[in-house]
Amino acid sequence: MNNLSVGLPSTLGSYLKLTVLVFGPESPAVTYLKEQIAEAPAGEEEEVLAAESQMLYVISEIHSKGYKK
Repeated sequence: MNNLSVGLPSTLGSYLKLTVLVFGPESPAVTYLKEQIAEAPAGEEEEVLAAESQMLYVISEIHSKGYKK
């Protein structure tokens, strides 16, 4: 499994922790990640294969533009 630049494993749970720290618990990006975790077979431990830069872009776009399922 790959690690993020901050040393955490590249999992949905790690991205959730970082998103809460940066954007706060009420961010639409947090809602998105929680839904992804609920649907993932491994939950928070689900590995993210996308590049870190791509995930950061997606999370920041969801945060700034909102999230609708």
